[in-house]
Amino acid sequence: MAVAIPALADYLGPDRSVSTWTTERLVCEYQAVYDPPGAGYFGCGLTLYEPPDGTCESNVDAYFTSSACGWPAGINCNTVNCDVSRSSSVEGCNDGEPGCREVEHVVDQPPATVNGTVSCGAPGSVGWCRGDGVP
Repeated sequence: MAVAIPALADYLGPDRSVSTWTTERLVCEYQAVYDPPGAGYFGCGLTLYEPPDGTCESNVDAYFTSSACGWPAGINCNTVNCDVSRSSSVEGCNDGEPGCREVEHVVDQPPATVNGTVSCGAPGSVGWCRGDGVP
């Protein structure tokens, strides 16, 4: 007589990887500051989106112009010395938004283990069990 004890694990096989899919994009934030001699300075922000496995643009000076940033005429970061700071992060997004792509995340689960002992309710001869197994 064989005794089967149910295991309380999702899956006991050798491949215990779990995949999930999310939509994500890379958010590239830029902040330009033009500080002319004298009092005051001009600042302007820009956000661009790229696919999550992409990279943020490194040269964005052309985006910072007087018309785009509301600065006095003639000021743009291609012709004056602007300080441009950069930062990036990955965020969730909705399908169809700029840079949004499906990304697979694979998590490897630790090996499954089963612990416990089974005793025989009515032992027989030569190690056989004649009754029910008792956990």
